[in-house]
Amino acid sequence: MPSPRVLIAAVLAGAIAASTFVLGLDDPNAKQVWESILIGIGTLFATLLLEEVVRAAVNQLSRPEAGPIATTPGEGIRKGASVSRWDRHRMRALTSRLGRRLRDIRRLRWVVRPEIAPLPGQQAVLRQRPQVIEELYSVHEKLSSQRPSHRFSRLSHRRREQIAGSRPLIIFVQGKPGCGKSEVVCAVAHQVLDRYSGGVVYIDTRTVGAAKPASEVLKTCLEALKWPEREIPPLPADRLKLMRSLTAHRRILFVFDDVRHQNYLWEILPIGSGCTVFVTSDRDLGVRMPGTACYELAEPDIDEGLDILRAAAQLPEETRSEAAAEIVHFCGRLPLALRSAGERVAAGADLNDIADMLRDERTRLDLLDTENRKVKDRIFSEYRRLLPAERAALQWLTLVPSSSFQARALHLLSQVRPEEAENTLAYLAEVRMLDVIDTPRTPSAVRYRFNPLVRLLAQQDFQVPKVERRKALEFWDNDLLKTIEERLVDHDSDSVDHPAASWLDIIRAEYPSVLRVIRLASATQRWATCWKIAARAGGCVVGGVDIAQALAALELGVQAAQRDNSPLGEADTLLAKASMLIEVERYQEGFAVLDRVARLADSMLAKLADKKTPWQVRHCVVHRKRAEAYLQAAAYDQAGSSLAYALTWACEANDPAEKRLLKILRAELHHIAMTPLPSEELSDERLDDMSRYRYHLIQSELERRQLNWSSAGQPLLKELRLSDGDLRRVASLNYRLARLCLHQRTAESPLYGTPEDSATREEPQVGKELVRQAIRRATDALLAFKQIDDTAGIIRSRCLLARALTAAKLYVEAQLACDQAADEVSRRIDRADIAYLPLRARILRARGELRLRRGDLSGGFRELLTASMLFSQTCDWTSQTNVNKLLEANAERHSGDWGTAMPSRHSRIEGPPADRTAEIAWQDELIAQTDSLPAPRESKRPAGRRPNPHG
Repeated sequence: MPSPRVLIAAVLAGAIAASTFVLGLDDPNAKQVWESILIGIGTLFATLLLEEVVRAAVNQLSRPEAGPIATTPGEGIRKGASVSRWDRHRMRALTSRLGRRLRDIRRLRWVVRPEIAPLPGQQAVLRQRPQVIEELYSVHEKLSSQRPSHRFSRLSHRRREQIAGSRPLIIFVQGKPGCGKSEVVCAVAHQVLDRYSGGVVYIDTRTVGAAKPASEVLKTCLEALKWPEREIPPLPADRLKLMRSLTAHRRILFVFDDVRHQNYLWEILPIGSGCTVFVTSDRDLGVRMPGTACYELAEPDIDEGLDILRAAAQLPEETRSEAAAEIVHFCGRLPLALRSAGERVAAGADLNDIADMLRDERTRLDLLDTENRKVKDRIFSEYRRLLPAERAALQWLTLVPSSSFQARALHLLSQVRPEEAENTLAYLAEVRMLDVIDTPRTPSAVRYRFNPLVRLLAQQDFQVPKVERRKALEFWDNDLLKTIEERLVDHDSDSVDHPAASWLDIIRAEYPSVLRVIRLASATQRWATCWKIAARAGGCVVGGVDIAQALAALELGVQAAQRDNSPLGEADTLLAKASMLIEVERYQEGFAVLDRVARLADSMLAKLADKKTPWQVRHCVVHRKRAEAYLQAAAYDQAGSSLAYALTWACEANDPAEKRLLKILRAELHHIAMTPLPSEELSDERLDDMSRYRYHLIQSELERRQLNWSSAGQPLLKELRLSDGDLRRVASLNYRLARLCLHQRTAESPLYGTPEDSATREEPQVGKELVRQAIRRATDALLAFKQIDDTAGIIRSRCLLARALTAAKLYVEAQLACDQAADEVSRRIDRADIAYLPLRARILRARGELRLRRGDLSGGFRELLTASMLFSQTCDWTSQTNVNKLLEANAERHSGDWGTAMPSRHSRIEGPPADRTAEIAWQDELIAQTDSLPAPRESKRPAGRRPNPHG
């Protein structure tokens, strides 16, 4: 045999010649084939050379005259020395292991590394759901650290074969259908691909209606491993043995998508401690053993849903935020549905058109079905796996008027036993056909909720006649009426205006059903029950409920109190009606109802010689609700007098709850610190819901003034969790959170609002995130105000959204938001409304900031200066101070005369006429100076003074 040097020279010469030949090829397929041949020839020569070297070493050691191997330079083998028994044993073991390694190399079948199957949006999902990707990657890293050691030199041959034939690491990713499990797993697979020398094998086990047979899945695996098709055995057991023999000594990453049963997994699972298997499933497969991990993939949050939609629609970030947020809501935040809607936009449809079409529930599922994405089939495949009784349970639950329900609803509607109803709902939640709601007030009361798309599918499959459905709903209403009557007996002495937490939970969770119960009690002439329920149902505004129907139900309560000869009941139901009108910012109608209550209280106080305290409390509530309306509308100039009247009546009645609430309202009006309430009062029911809500608002505002941003947001986020169900509060809290983000962005950027800030190319990541959160929160507030038909809230949210879009340098979107707000003010807000002037001021502020950022200093100064004057008239000193700071920051850059005419903090516009009609004309003349708003239409309201707000 030639010497090793000759072999090495021959191999190098051949490699150089072959490489030169391969590089000259033009056909890429031929080039790939020759590269594989070169690698095989090189490996063969290296194996032969290594075997020859090992054999020479063994022969040298086997000679009797051989001595120990030299360990240091200059030290040789002594003649006549013998090798020790331990050294001979070590060398024989080394030779045996090297021989086995070389035999494995010779038997190695050269396999092209299989690549992962292409999935839409694999790389984009890294940007859309980074937190989920990082969490699943951490699960993979933690599980990989438990992998058995591969240091075979310290293990026997038998132990090495045991490790190679052991079970691979298994990571289960579970979630409801369409939540993006496949995309997330494939994104993580791309990140860890370099660790698996054997490549990645992706197998989709789903078909239309059922899972693929295990034999077909095994055949797909063998084909992915490049096993010749003609050599694939026909029997599933033989295919499984062959696949496991190929994976036992390799490092391969498997992805089994949509595995439905545990037994099915064992029929296709490979072996090999170097392998890792990702298993996605809609249900929990129940595998709990060493070497496995489970990851629960939830629906994406609002931000991630918007990112998924915009990526699929190929839209820039933060554009068309209102329509995009609506689509995310209609799709139930399911990535599969969001990508389907986004692909329709990318194909040429308009985002607003898609939102309008998805608003119709009858055609929503059909619209989301495309050629590449079958949303309805994907959800229906899991729905079809349910038993008939479980599908019937979902169908009956679609009759519940409320957005959430308990197991008792199924018991009443479908007439099943209570235990069976609880078990059925628990199982439906386990298979992710229902969502479990977190109830912070009553953790023991488990409530469930539908995903919007699952609810639509169950409604379409509901085949029960309408007569039976009507009977079931009547039975449901009668049972709820009976439950409320029992609750009224226990809580009849509670304050109507400060209800207990248990009442609030019922009202917010079952509000549509409560309105049905009011109508049922009126129809059955249960007058006392009717007005008592109506008196406690007025301070909550829930989405999906027509405001006109709710007001009609409360009017039935007023009539029931009159027929029950209960003046106090009549006053309480009228206060509930006024509260709802004020919540949706229909101030003139609400004040008219409050005047009616005040007249009733005055008449009763004149008749009664004693027991005047209840009517004094009603007088206090009337003026306090006026003050709350002024605070809500930002008409602070009129809130002080109403609070003073309310405090006078509270002192006469000596009502501690009203005194405490009025103290909080005064602190909120003047933005002053107040004595902190004890923590036990905030956690117990001693502090009523309204007082706790107002207290958290003032605490957030005081923390904001001290620039404690995290502390300022915590009370608002806490109230957001507690107010789930009350859409009016949710909208207000989202509005305040958006405003807080903008305040923080302004405080952390000295050039905010200036042309220099607009010209800055690179913005800090913190600033970008704050602006993004402000846009998202303002959009959420806008959609919530739309659901309750609150015109003033819609305009106010549009102004804040325009400011956030201006901060994001989306000037066209901001201009459109300003124009929409201005048009709605002119068309839908009466000039005599208390919210008219504050809304005009906010529109001017949004437009002024937009003009400044675009470099129009003169126009921006005119609009901001007028906004500052209007803020001064309404005593909104905080907004005026922020506008004046922006004016002062740009005063040196402005060459006009407006810079010297900036108002002081406490200045008020001179000469506002006392007559309201003349005052309105004077305001219009002031606003017209800016030439930025459309001319207001002539008011159809007859001339005359506004009614006295205090009766």
